[in-house]
Amino acid sequence: MTIVVTSFTPDRVEAVKAFNCRLYDSGERIFRLPEHPNSSWLPPDSRTGLFEEFYIANDGDQVRGGYILKHQPFWLNGSVASVGCPYAPISEAATNSKFGVIGFQLLLHALRHQKFLYGLGGGGFENRYPKLLGAMGWKQFAVPFFFFVTRPAALLDNLTYASRYVGGKLVAQILAHSGLGWLTLRAINAWRASAPPNARELSPEPVIEFGEEADAIWHAARTICSLVAVRDRRLLNQLYRSPRDRFIRLRVSRAGKVVGWAVALDTRMSANKFFGNARVGSVIDCLALPGSEQDVVHAVTRILDARGVDIIVTNQTHETWCAAFRRVGWMRGPSNFIFSSSPKLTERLAPFEARQPRLHFTRGDGEGPSHL
Repeated sequence: MTIVVTSFTPDRVEAVKAFNCRLYDSGERIFRLPEHPNSSWLPPDSRTGLFEEFYIANDGDQVRGGYILKHQPFWLNGSVASVGCPYAPISEAATNSKFGVIGFQLLLHALRHQKFLYGLGGGGFENRYPKLLGAMGWKQFAVPFFFFVTRPAALLDNLTYASRYVGGKLVAQILAHSGLGWLTLRAINAWRASAPPNARELSPEPVIEFGEEADAIWHAARTICSLVAVRDRRLLNQLYRSPRDRFIRLRVSRAGKVVGWAVALDTRMSANKFFGNARVGSVIDCLALPGSEQDVVHAVTRILDARGVDIIVTNQTHETWCAAFRRVGWMRGPSNFIFSSSPKLTERLAPFEARQPRLHFTRGDGEGPSHL
C-alpha cells in the first residue's frame, strides 16, 4: 500500500464516491468525504485569504481517505498571519485497522502546507483525532462550555445526557413534571445573573449583513487577544452567509453606539444524544469593544430567550468572554470541545500558558457550527 496525498480534482470524483460507499457498507454512517472538489462554503478568495481546500489519500486508483484544510487570516501576537485548520479527517481506518497510518499521513501533509495549524472539536480527548494530535506533540485543552437554561421543564424532559447515569433519566423527568426543575434552575439563574449597568440602554438589532461598525469593533477587540481569527466585516459576511436565514446576526448598541455583535442559532434538535428534541439556542460567535462583552452576552441571551429556546449554549476560550457569560448567569458544564495547537503555532505563542487565556475561539471557528 503506497499512499499519496493530493488535491481533490474532478477526475477523482467517482473514486471518492466509491470510498464513501465502502465506508457506508462497512458500518460508518456519519462521516464521509465531500463528493465535489470545490468548497461551496469557502471557495478560494484572494481578497480575504479565507478558503477551504479538499485533499484525498490515494492508493493507486482507489481513494482511502481525505481531509479539509481551512485557511484563514489570524491576528497572531500583534500581526496578521495565515493559520490553517485541518478538519473532517476520515480514512478506511474507521472500519479497517490496516489503514491506521493514513490519519498520521494526512496531518503531515497539512503541516507541510501550513506551519501554523490548530484543531477544534473532536468529541473529547479519548477520541481518535484528538488522541492523534496529542501524540504528535500538539498542545491541547478543553474549550470552556457554558449554558443558560430558559425553559427548565421542556429541557429536563429532553435531557438525554442524564440517561447515561443510573436513574438519571427518571430524575430529569420527575424534576420536569413536578415543577421542581423549573424552580431550581430559575432560582440558580436569578442568583447568578447580573445585568450590565443601565441595561435598558442596550439595543440588539438583527442585521442581514455586517457593516463598517464591525471593522471598528475588530480593530479595538484584537488588542486584548493573543490569537483570534480576523473578524472584520468582509470575513464575517463570508463566514456567515445565510441564504436560508439560518444565522441570527445581531448588532448590539448602547445608547445609540454600536458596542459589539453576536451570531447565534435557534435549532430544534431531533433525537440528539445530549438534548433529545429540545429547542437549543447557541451563541456561535461574538466580539465587542473591550469592556462591553457583558453587554453583548446580556443582549443575545435576552433575544434567544424571547424566541422560546429551552437552553442556550456556547463555547468560549477568552478569559474576558468567559467572565462575561458567568456574570450574566450562565453556568459552566463539562466540555468535549478540544482546542489543539500545532508545535509551530505553540512556539509562536510562547509562553503558551501565559497567552492561553487571551486566545479567542468560539464554535464559529474551525469547521463552524456543524453540529448545532
